[in-house]
Amino acid sequence: MQAITRRGRRWYHQPADKSQGRTSMQVRSERRNDFSLRGWLGSTVGAVVLFGLADLTDVVQAAKPTSTSRQIITLVPGEPSATIEEGLFGYLIEPYGRNVEGIWVGEDSSIPHQEGFRLDTLQAFRRLGPTVVRFPGGTYAETYHWEDGIGPRAQRPRTFNYYWGGEEDNHFGTGEFLRYCELVGADSWIKVNLLTDNLGNALKWMQYCNYEGTTHWANLRRAHGHPEPYGVKYWSTNNSATDAFSPERYAELVNQWTFFMRQVDQQSKLVVRGNDPTWNERFVARYAELRKSADTSRDPLFHYLALFYPGSDKALTGTAGLLDRYLGANRTDVVVEEWVVRGKSFQPPAPGWKFSYPMEFQDPGFHESHVHVKQALDTAVQLHRFMKHADRVKLATFLYGQNLWGALIRTDGPRFHLTPNYHTFDLLKQHKGARLIGVEVDPASGLNVVASTDKQGRRVTVSLINREEEKSSEALLRITGSADGRLTKAKVMVLSGDPEDENTFDWPDKVQPRAGRAQRRPAGWHLRCPPASLTVVTLEDG
Repeated sequence: MQAITRRGRRWYHQPADKSQGRTSMQVRSERRNDFSLRGWLGSTVGAVVLFGLADLTDVVQAAKPTSTSRQIITLVPGEPSATIEEGLFGYLIEPYGRNVEGIWVGEDSSIPHQEGFRLDTLQAFRRLGPTVVRFPGGTYAETYHWEDGIGPRAQRPRTFNYYWGGEEDNHFGTGEFLRYCELVGADSWIKVNLLTDNLGNALKWMQYCNYEGTTHWANLRRAHGHPEPYGVKYWSTNNSATDAFSPERYAELVNQWTFFMRQVDQQSKLVVRGNDPTWNERFVARYAELRKSADTSRDPLFHYLALFYPGSDKALTGTAGLLDRYLGANRTDVVVEEWVVRGKSFQPPAPGWKFSYPMEFQDPGFHESHVHVKQALDTAVQLHRFMKHADRVKLATFLYGQNLWGALIRTDGPRFHLTPNYHTFDLLKQHKGARLIGVEVDPASGLNVVASTDKQGRRVTVSLINREEEKSSEALLRITGSADGRLTKAKVMVLSGDPEDENTFDWPDKVQPRAGRAQRRPAGWHLRCPPASLTVVTLEDG
């Protein structure tokens, strides 16, 4: 039996499954007489909940497990909330394996394209809606020299890929990346090379992309066919800071680089690399010390501290708290610069193989992975985690959009298909730009739930993840406040299947969202979440 702590009129339950990274969730005790819920719950519910005219009776009784659980989920639109940023649904483009190949085929390709960009890829990412895309890495950014990727393609140098092996023709460079962002409606994020290049070249790149004046680099952009600044929104300093520098040395470099980067462009946002909690504290402490003796009128000089593969809520909240403590409350936020959910590689490495650079990619099967239904649900759990911390987590870029690791799409010559991960992104995109609202659900239910509302309160989106592989869950959605009576239309989409199901080039639509159903009842909206499923409910003003 779980420990239950009462604070005022709220009950706090500690989640039983810590592997899913859930925080403590709340079950509110409300003064209301709602006996209709008793009849709906029936005798097979995993916990008996008694409602009366007084406070909720503090009795929770375990029942025998069944193939279906029943849960009450209460939505609280009136509570303070944060906006779920579009940038949480970003992804990375990196010259690595067949990643760029999934986007760029060139203007002479027989594959249908628009200006050299695969048409099927463009259409797929347009459907996902606005977000952020990062380039050129990843680790590749640490040896990338941006001038290799500008100007007429036939004149660009052929270069060695020092991290991933092989050679690059640099036909997909700055202009192509930024044109791709324009075509899919995404904000752009560029990572400069702090490791093997210098600050002067980074500032030249910023002028080439964003400066309105008449410097050589701004005029060079015009000569290359783009009269107006590109307006790159995000810049970051490097990828491997934790490997190359001590936290204190990196703080000194950040202090120097971000000062001059802000001189060139005061509109874009700057991201710097973070690591584990101890490393981060040493870095932020040294940076704060350096800023004490400087002109702080434009502080902080960077806007976000980046985490890589955060596996818990504590990693996000702890980093936000650290930034508040040293740099001032809510002045600097958190981004998740890299994260991924992937299955096994199509071609696992030989026994005894150890990761090392450069990694020749003559066998692309090593870098490309299965994406099953179970990976799609894990991806949904991670996106839920970022959304639940939308007050401080503003950006996240997934590895990768195409072909590699947890790819959203796959290509092979003219062939193309969407993966279950794509469908997860597509279903959850309805939360973009909406306000996070409170959710009250028994943490022992096994359901992972996020809810949001548009600014006008005329649409509520609820996403529910059921990771149980053999048990469905019946849910009753209740909405507190005036929104309950207005939201009379419901649309339900469900992504589910056997946990090992995946899409392939021969069966590209084996896993895809299908329409579900929600029934309006006096007590709320009733729906069923199948085993191993992501269910997204949209309630609208009728």
